[in-house]
Amino acid sequence: MSLSLPCVGWGSGVIRKPEEVEDRMLSHGLPISEAGAFRRYLYDHIETGGFLRAILENNLIRAVQRADHDNGMLLGEWANFVYWEMPHECHGDAEAVLKWLQSPPSDSKKS
Repeated sequence: MSLSLPCVGWGSGVIRKPEEVEDRMLSHGLPISEAGAFRRYLYDHIETGGFLRAILENNLIRAVQRADHDNGMLLGEWANFVYWEMPHECHGDAEAVLKWLQSPPSDSKKS
Protein backbone atom coordinates (compact mmCIF):
# COMPACT_ATOMS: atom_id res chain seq x y z
CA MET A 1 0.00 0.00 0.00
CA SER A 2 1.36 3.40 -0.97
CA LEU A 3 0.58 6.52 1.05
CA SER A 4 0.27 9.96 -0.49
CA LEU A 5 -1.12 13.31 0.53
CA PRO A 6 -3.40 15.60 -1.48
CA CYS A 7 -1.77 18.65 -3.05
CA VAL A 8 -4.22 21.23 -1.67
CA GLY A 9 -2.42 23.71 0.55
CA TRP A 10 1.11 22.59 -0.28
CA GLY A 11 4.00 24.90 -1.06
CA SER A 12 5.64 23.53 -4.18
CA GLY A 13 3.81 20.24 -3.61
CA VAL A 14 6.92 18.13 -3.99
CA ILE A 15 6.50 15.66 -1.10
CA ARG A 16 3.64 13.32 -1.93
CA LYS A 17 4.77 10.04 -0.36
CA PRO A 18 6.63 9.24 2.86
CA GLU A 19 9.61 7.84 0.97
CA GLU A 20 10.17 11.26 -0.68
CA VAL A 21 10.92 13.04 2.60
CA GLU A 22 14.63 12.11 2.66
CA ASP A 23 15.20 13.18 -0.96
CA ARG A 24 13.53 16.55 -0.40
CA MET A 25 15.50 17.10 2.81
CA LEU A 26 18.75 16.30 1.02
CA SER A 27 17.84 18.70 -1.79
CA HIS A 28 17.63 21.44 0.86
CA GLY A 29 20.94 20.38 2.42
CA LEU A 30 19.26 19.15 5.60
CA PRO A 31 20.35 16.15 7.70
CA ILE A 32 18.17 13.15 7.01
CA SER A 33 18.46 12.17 10.66
CA GLU A 34 15.30 14.26 11.18
CA ALA A 35 13.38 12.57 8.34
CA GLY A 36 11.65 10.01 10.56
CA ALA A 37 10.27 12.72 12.83
CA PHE A 38 8.96 14.70 9.85
CA ARG A 39 7.38 11.60 8.30
CA ARG A 40 5.62 10.73 11.57
CA TYR A 41 4.43 14.34 11.97
CA LEU A 42 3.23 14.66 8.37
CA TYR A 43 1.56 11.30 7.90
CA ASP A 44 0.65 10.13 11.41
CA HIS A 45 0.26 13.51 13.18
CA ILE A 46 2.76 12.51 15.87
CA GLU A 47 4.61 15.10 17.97
CA THR A 48 8.17 16.05 17.00
CA GLY A 49 11.01 17.03 19.29
CA GLY A 50 11.49 20.57 20.61
CA PHE A 51 13.68 21.89 17.78
CA LEU A 52 11.42 20.66 14.98
CA ARG A 53 8.33 21.83 16.85
CA ALA A 54 9.85 25.32 17.12
CA ILE A 55 10.59 25.29 13.37
CA LEU A 56 7.02 24.20 12.58
CA GLU A 57 5.62 26.91 14.89
CA ASN A 58 7.80 29.56 13.25
CA ASN A 59 9.37 30.28 16.65
CA LEU A 60 12.87 31.50 15.82
CA ILE A 61 14.06 32.12 19.38
CA ARG A 62 13.04 28.66 20.58
CA ALA A 63 14.47 27.03 17.43
CA VAL A 64 17.83 28.73 18.04
CA GLN A 65 17.78 27.70 21.71
CA ARG A 66 17.01 24.06 20.93
CA ALA A 67 19.13 23.57 17.81
CA ASP A 68 22.38 21.68 17.87
CA HIS A 69 25.29 23.38 16.09
CA ASP A 70 24.61 21.86 12.65
CA ASN A 71 20.86 22.57 12.67
CA GLY A 72 21.47 26.07 14.00
CA MET A 73 23.58 26.80 10.93
CA LEU A 74 20.73 25.53 8.72
CA LEU A 75 17.80 27.53 10.10
CA GLY A 76 17.17 29.25 6.76
CA GLU A 77 17.07 25.92 4.94
CA TRP A 78 14.75 24.48 7.57
CA ALA A 79 12.41 27.42 7.02
CA ASN A 80 12.50 26.91 3.24
CA PHE A 81 11.89 23.18 3.59
CA VAL A 82 8.87 23.63 5.84
CA TYR A 83 7.39 26.41 3.70
CA TRP A 84 7.91 24.81 0.29
CA GLU A 85 7.59 21.10 1.01
CA MET A 86 4.95 20.72 3.72
CA PRO A 87 1.20 21.37 3.75
CA HIS A 88 0.60 24.95 4.84
CA GLU A 89 -2.06 23.87 7.34
CA CYS A 90 0.46 21.88 9.41
CA HIS A 91 2.81 24.74 10.31
CA GLY A 92 3.04 28.48 10.85
CA ASP A 93 2.24 28.99 14.52
CA ALA A 94 1.57 27.05 17.70
CA GLU A 95 -2.16 26.92 17.03
CA ALA A 96 -1.72 25.41 13.54
CA VAL A 97 0.70 22.77 14.85
CA LEU A 98 -1.58 21.85 17.75
CA LYS A 99 -4.57 21.60 15.42
CA TRP A 100 -2.57 19.31 13.10
CA LEU A 101 -1.48 17.10 15.99
CA GLN A 102 -5.02 16.82 17.33
CA SER A 103 -6.56 16.01 13.96
CA PRO A 104 -6.70 12.39 12.83
CA PRO A 105 -4.48 11.41 9.91
CA SER A 106 -6.46 11.70 6.70
CA ASP A 107 -7.87 8.56 5.11
CA SER A 108 -7.41 10.32 1.74
CA LYS A 109 -3.66 9.76 1.99
CA LYS A 110 -4.12 6.02 1.45
CA SER A 111 -4.19 4.78 -2.11
